[in-house]
Amino acid sequence: QHGGAADDGDIDFANKVNNTKNGIALAGTLLIVCGTDDSHDHTQQHAAKKGVMLAFENLRKAGNLAYIVDRYEHVDNVGFCYDFGHRFCYTPTIEWADIFREKTITTHIHDNFGIKEKYEEATDLHLLPFDGSIDYSKIMKKLNEYNYGGALVLEVFKSAKSPVSNEDYLADCYSRVKKISEMQ
Repeated sequence: QHGGAADDGDIDFANKVNNTKNGIALAGTLLIVCGTDDSHDHTQQHAAKKGVMLAFENLRKAGNLAYIVDRYEHVDNVGFCYDFGHRFCYTPTIEWADIFREKTITTHIHDNFGIKEKYEEATDLHLLPFDGSIDYSKIMKKLNEYNYGGALVLEVFKSAKSPVSNEDYLADCYSRVKKISEMQ
């Protein structure tokens, strides 16, 4: 589950902390967190008390994630969410699996057509795997080097206008993530 802490400056600090605490209460065992600010110290401590892992995902700016890695390097309940689509459209030259290795605790899988000259919302399309240009075999080979055994989580969206039934869409999602899981 994504946390309530936004990565924009529109919400004040207290609301970020409270929203994220609500996310922790709903999350169960894992919460994906975005952004880099002081509210994460409170979030991390609250999550640790509740037995919840925090996973920070790769977004547009590698420096933000470097800050998080440095700040929480030796904290047991903080890990990394490897977002395949974000890597491909925002930071294609960074091999996140080599950086995070065993700290990778979950994934976000979706497809797109790669980086553009300037970041555009349309770049991060969240397509079904194999509907864009991502080479999943390359990513899975790299994750397998580090014995990744966590979840392969699809982060895709079905258009309300899609003529495909929900059942057929879910079956298609399952077959695609299964194909990725079988890659060596």
